[in-house]
Amino acid sequence: MRRSLSTTLALLALLAVCAGCGPSADPPTVQTVAAPTTPTSAAAAGRLPSDRPAGPTTTTSVPAPAPDDLLALVDAALLRYDLALTALAARPDRAGDPASAERTAWAGVVVVGSPLDEAMVEEVVRRGTEEDGAVLPPPGGLSYRHRALTARPTPGGTSFTWCGHSPGIGVERSTGTVVDDAVGHAHGTGLVVLDGGSVRVAELEQTQLDVLAPGTPDPCPGEVRP
Repeated sequence: MRRSLSTTLALLALLAVCAGCGPSADPPTVQTVAAPTTPTSAAAAGRLPSDRPAGPTTTTSVPAPAPDDLLALVDAALLRYDLALTALAARPDRAGDPASAERTAWAGVVVVGSPLDEAMVEEVVRRGTEEDGAVLPPPGGLSYRHRALTARPTPGGTSFTWCGHSPGIGVERSTGTVVDDAVGHAHGTGLVVLDGGSVRVAELEQTQLDVLAPGTPDPCPGEVRP
């Protein structure tokens, strides 16, 4: 992996960090992953905290979302993003097909056409075609996990800082050989926006990256949120 402060290279760096064991010689598939429990709030449902059900129009102002609501909003969006990215990275043969189930799920969690969208899809496809490579999740987990540390409203959406854990397993698809099992521990910034009626990830920029030993557990839940 290489460190970078540019959005595109940093995003590609996350894809390069992997850990675990490989699949059989058959094309790799993603095992069913039970998503971690998320808050059953409007944020977890992919709605902005200020969203209200349709009803009579009132003249009262909507209070600013509480900090915990914004964190829940971002965490829910990041979990959906991580589930979709894990599936996409494991099936690079489908990543280039916009009609595939993996790309459809991906399009539901990112801003389509954004630099984030284009860079990640391009890298997954390149890895599969040029390197015969894929990234598989560790047993019972995700290849990529981002968690919000701070969040605040901005004119364009909700900006946030994040902690990332990348325990995915880099394999050669045709043989199942493990080629990269290091674990990434990263930090960065991002932006989620309301797009098409859903909260989607618009930006993720990595500002710090440490490469840890294979099997290192996720350090992010224990980090203090300033």
